[in-house]
Amino acid sequence: TNHLDLPSILWLQEAILASGKAVVLVSHDGAFLDAVANRLWDVDPDKLSIAAAGTSFSGYQRAKELAREQQRVAYDAQQKRHKRLTGVADKLRAASAAGQRHKASDHDLLQRDFRRDRAGRSGRKAKSVETLRDSEAKVERVVEHAPL
Repeated sequence: TNHLDLPSILWLQEAILASGKAVVLVSHDGAFLDAVANRLWDVDPDKLSIAAAGTSFSGYQRAKELAREQQRVAYDAQQKRHKRLTGVADKLRAASAAGQRHKASDHDLLQRDFRRDRAGRSGRKAKSVETLRDSEAKVERVVEHAPL
């Protein structure tokens, strides 16, 4: 439909609807697709995928934008949680390192061993937090593409 004038587009639209036959169309004209299409296949060359939809073009576009927005929100939440868990793990690692270096001022071995034991637990907790952080399902970042 790129090189057709309006009367030609309207004629093509009426001819397709009147034929009652299955037609494969390749177009980016949303109004034309809304008028003649009742099933869509969206080919995405970046993801190497084909998405099928049994709706109008404008309905498909709305659903696709809603899914993209939900993915964006999930990605932002994932990044926020990742940052928070990394901060917690870093604090626990710092506490562990400080406990390992602790020297009792009065050479109290019991206090030194207690601090070192607590430091070991902080290190194990830090490792657990990092394992939890790294085991979560990853949400892909939304990549915006300019229309052709």
